[in-house]
Amino acid sequence: MGETGRRPYPAYADTAIVPAAPADELPPHDMFTAPEQDPYRRLVEDSPVAIVVQVRGRVAYANHAAAHLARVDQRGELLGRELVTMLPPDEQSRGRAWSAGFPARGNWSTSRWSMLRASGERATIEVTAVAVDFLGESAVHMELRDVSEQAAVETGLHESRERFQAVFTRSPLPMGLMEPGGSFAAVNPALCALLGRREEDLLGRELGDIRHPDEAALGGGGLAPQTGPGPRRTEQCYEHRSGGVVWGLLTLTDLWPARDGRFALAQIEDVTATKEAESRLRHQAHHDLLTGLPNRAGVTQRLASLSRTSLTDLTVFVLDLDGFKLVNDARGHDVGDAVLVEVAHRLRAVVRPQDLVARFSGDEFVIVCPGLPTTEESVAVGLLIESALSAPVAIPGDVVTVTVSIGIAHATGALADATDLLRHASVAMYRAKRSGRGRLQVYDEQLHADAESRACTEAALRHAVEDERLTVHYQPIVDLDTGRIVAVESLARLTDCEGQPLPSEQFIAVAEETGLIVPLGGWVLRQACRQMAAWRAETGLPLGLSVNLSPHQVARPDLLVTVLKALDASGLEHGALFLELTESALIEANDSALTQLTALRDLGVGIGIDDFGTGYSSLRYLRQFPATFLKIDRGFVAGITHVPADAAIVGAVAGLARDLSLGCVAEGIETAEQLDALRAMGVRLGQGYLFGRPLPADALTELLRSNRPLF
Repeated sequence: MGETGRRPYPAYADTAIVPAAPADELPPHDMFTAPEQDPYRRLVEDSPVAIVVQVRGRVAYANHAAAHLARVDQRGELLGRELVTMLPPDEQSRGRAWSAGFPARGNWSTSRWSMLRASGERATIEVTAVAVDFLGESAVHMELRDVSEQAAVETGLHESRERFQAVFTRSPLPMGLMEPGGSFAAVNPALCALLGRREEDLLGRELGDIRHPDEAALGGGGLAPQTGPGPRRTEQCYEHRSGGVVWGLLTLTDLWPARDGRFALAQIEDVTATKEAESRLRHQAHHDLLTGLPNRAGVTQRLASLSRTSLTDLTVFVLDLDGFKLVNDARGHDVGDAVLVEVAHRLRAVVRPQDLVARFSGDEFVIVCPGLPTTEESVAVGLLIESALSAPVAIPGDVVTVTVSIGIAHATGALADATDLLRHASVAMYRAKRSGRGRLQVYDEQLHADAESRACTEAALRHAVEDERLTVHYQPIVDLDTGRIVAVESLARLTDCEGQPLPSEQFIAVAEETGLIVPLGGWVLRQACRQMAAWRAETGLPLGLSVNLSPHQVARPDLLVTVLKALDASGLEHGALFLELTESALIEANDSALTQLTALRDLGVGIGIDDFGTGYSSLRYLRQFPATFLKIDRGFVAGITHVPADAAIVGAVAGLARDLSLGCVAEGIETAEQLDALRAMGVRLGQGYLFGRPLPADALTELLRSNRPLF
C-alpha cells in the first residue's frame, strides 16, 4: 500500500548534524557528532518516531527510536546496513523493488512492511519515506512506526470479514443482508436458488417485493413486531420465479448500526415440504381417501362454520346404501369400493357447486345444501339424488344395483346449531330403513318424539342389569296331545325408569341397532340356563329351554364359547337347551357361524328356525343349516281355520319337518279350533295364550310343580 504527496522535511545539509563525507567512509560514531548550537539536533535525536536516513541503499543515520524499534543495543549497529535485510526473506525482493522505484525528490510514500527485529520477533511497521538531499547526495528520509497491534486488529477484522463472506456465500441456508431501509444489500447463492432468481434481480429489492401475492389466502403471516433484542421469526410465503409457492421460515436478526438504522441478516429456511405435508395431513384429516369427499370431520367443521353465519334455509341429507354389506361379502371389497366411488361421482354431479357432499362412514353419505327455502324443494332434491343412484353401477363383467335410504332435515330461519340438522337427518334415515328401505323420510315432530323415546330406551338398556330393570319371563311350550308343559321359551322384559314395561319390539329393535343385544342376550341366556337347571332339579321333569339368538350373537366368533360357558356355569344338560334363530340371522350367517352352530348341534343343543315360512330364502338355506326343529309363524296359525292359504302353508311346513325328521312347534295358538286344526295336521308342540302368557319365574314355578295339563 502506498500514497504520495508533499510535506516539508529538515534540510540535513543546513544542520551540520553529520559530516559531509559519505556515510560509508565515516566511522559510525562520527555520524552523531554535531555542533552544540544545532537547533534540530535534540528534535531529531529525541523524537519518539523512528527516523532513518538511507543513502545509496544503506543506513546513513538512525535515531534512538529507530534503535529501539529494531531492538538493537546501539543505533550504530544499524549504520551501513541495508534496510531490506531487516525484512523477512519472502519480502526482501519486494523491498528492493520498492527502493529502486522510489518516487522523485520531494514526493513522499507510505508503505507497510514486516520487520525481523534483532530479538527475532516479527513486527509490522509503517514506513513513510521521502527523497531528500543529504550531505550533497540523494537520500531517503524514512519515519518508521510500529503498527503491530493495529495490524493484528485489521488482520482479525479482515479474517472475520472473509469468514463471514465464506459462510454467507457457501451456506446452504438462504440468506440476505438487509440495509437499514429494508432492501437487500447482498444475497447468497442459496437464496437465489430458493427463489429461482438471479443475484441482480434481488439486490435493492425488499422482502415485500418477493412475497407471494396470494399469501393471505395461503395462510402466510406478517413479520412479528420487534418486542425485544432477539431475532424475529415468522412463516412467510414467497413467489418463485416460475410463479410457484415457496414457504420460508424467516429469521430477521439486527446486526451493526448504520447512520439511519441497522443492518439486518435475513435467513429464510425452506419449509415448503413441511407446509405441504401439513396441508396433506389436514386434507386427509377432513377428507375420505377412497372418494376424495370430505369425511365426518369435514362435515362437522362445515356445519359448525355455518352455525356462525347468518345463513338461513339449510337442508341436510343423510344417505345410506341399502344392503351394501351383501355387495362386499358376495363380490369383494374391490367391487364395493368401486360402487362407493361411483356413488360419490353421481352425488357430486347432481348437486350444486355450493353444496357439500361427504362420505360420513362406510356406506353413509351426507349432503349439505344451503338456500333451499322449503321442505318441498328439499324433497325434490332428495328425489333427484334417488334417481341419480337408481341406475346400475357397471363393474367388470357384471353390474351392481343399489338402493338408498334418505333422511332429510330442513331448517328455515337463523340456525342456532347446524349440527342438530345432521342428527335429525340421521334419525329420519334410520326410520326410512326400518320402514322398508329405498325411500325418503323427512324429519318431523313425531320423529323427534320417537327419537327421544329411542334415546330413553337405549339409556335404559345400558343400565338395565345393574338397575334390575331387566328380567326374564317364560312362556310354556306344551305337548298338544297331553296338554302338559314340556319346555319354556325365555323372553326378555324391560321396564323404564318409572317401572312401566316397555314393548318388547321397541327395546329389542333398539338393542339390535346399538349392538346392546349382545350383552343383553348373553345375560338372558345365562339367567335362563340357571333357572331351568333349578326347575329340572326341583321337579324332576325333563324340561327343555328355548332361548332366542339375535343375528349379532350368531355372527360373533365366540358364540360356541358363550353358550358352553352358560351351560357349564348353570349345570344344565346340553340336550335341554334349544336355540332359536330368525331367518335374518340364518341369511347373514357366515362359515364361522355355521361351523359353531353345527358344533353345538353335535353336542346335543337344539337349533331351531323361528317364524319359518315368512322369508323367501328359508328353503334354500335349510339344506345347509344344522337345524333340529322349525317354528311355525303365528301369522299362519292365526288364519289356519279360515284362510285356506294359511292352512296349506302350516300343513306344508309340518309335512316338511316330518319328512326331514325335524321337530315342529306352532306359536300363537289362542283358540281351541286352532289347536284342533294343528293336531289334525300332525303338529305335536305348541305355545300361545290358550295355554298361558309369559310369566315371571316365580309365577311359573308352582305350575311346573303341579305338572297338570293346561287344556
